[in-house]
Amino acid sequence: DVKAMLGKMPHLIWPRTPGRDFAGVVVDGPSEYVGKEVWGTGGDIGMLGFLIADKQTRPFRMEVDWIQGYVDEGRIAGAVGMVLRDGKVAYVDEWGMRDIDTADPLEDDDIFRIFSMSKPITSVAIMMLWEEGHFFLTVPVGRHIPELRNLQVAKLAEATSENIPTERARRQITIQDLLRHTSGLTYGLFSNTPVDRRYREAGILSETTLAEFVEKLSEIPLVYQPGSRWNYSVSTDVLGRLVEVVSGQPFDQFLEERVFKPLGMKDTGFHVAESELGRFSRTYRQAGRSGPCLLYTSPSPRDATLSRMPSSA
Repeated sequence: DVKAMLGKMPHLIWPRTPGRDFAGVVVDGPSEYVGKEVWGTGGDIGMLGFLIADKQTRPFRMEVDWIQGYVDEGRIAGAVGMVLRDGKVAYVDEWGMRDIDTADPLEDDDIFRIFSMSKPITSVAIMMLWEEGHFFLTVPVGRHIPELRNLQVAKLAEATSENIPTERARRQITIQDLLRHTSGLTYGLFSNTPVDRRYREAGILSETTLAEFVEKLSEIPLVYQPGSRWNYSVSTDVLGRLVEVVSGQPFDQFLEERVFKPLGMKDTGFHVAESELGRFSRTYRQAGRSGPCLLYTSPSPRDATLSRMPSSA
């Protein structure tokens, strides 16, 4: 039965509704099971994977045909799909191209820009330092980064491109504010307020050190009062600087020693080695809702190297 098979096929997975009774036939897998009927609850079958087929379900590989459809329609250049169970790879497949121009297909060990997924990595680093007792989350970040003390807040209703009236912040930005994007900072990319325009003029997202970034940032007023509302922002970049100040290490070095190396994340970092550029996937964007995929960046050594956390992600 299903329970007897679970221990012998730990590499399989199938997204079933828990508790639903199921009976089916193994259609792929170890030869001793192919063609045999299996039964159990949805939770049991949930461990068996795309090997199961019956009148009510399709094999797992059929359930991801929509990804190939996205590639065929030009909505994405390609994708790698992976499912892990109990720390082991249960399923992996690739669709589409690493490089459309050269018809170079994606492989499951290709390297991708992770863009804003750098944010949870930074937050993990912060929570490690919090767990070690270096700070409370509710303290003003200005205690550790003096440049961010006593920032002014823009009066947006009165602001123009030439002049941004300000008022005092009702309270300081806390580390918690930075973690949850309630700091009053902004991005300069996704909005067009006078403050966002000031970010662009100042080159806030230029490739500088985190120390220089914070110094530039401190000269521009906040877009909202700290804690008053959520606003996607460069708060995570400030957290990267906080990691440097508290740990005494460059941010990339802290992540490598404390996060990436212990977790075996050997391909994660701020640059791609020249020897690995062949695995570095190009990045594409869709031209409008129905247009083709267009090249966004190219995997050159310059593009693959960043001096700080890629905030524009």
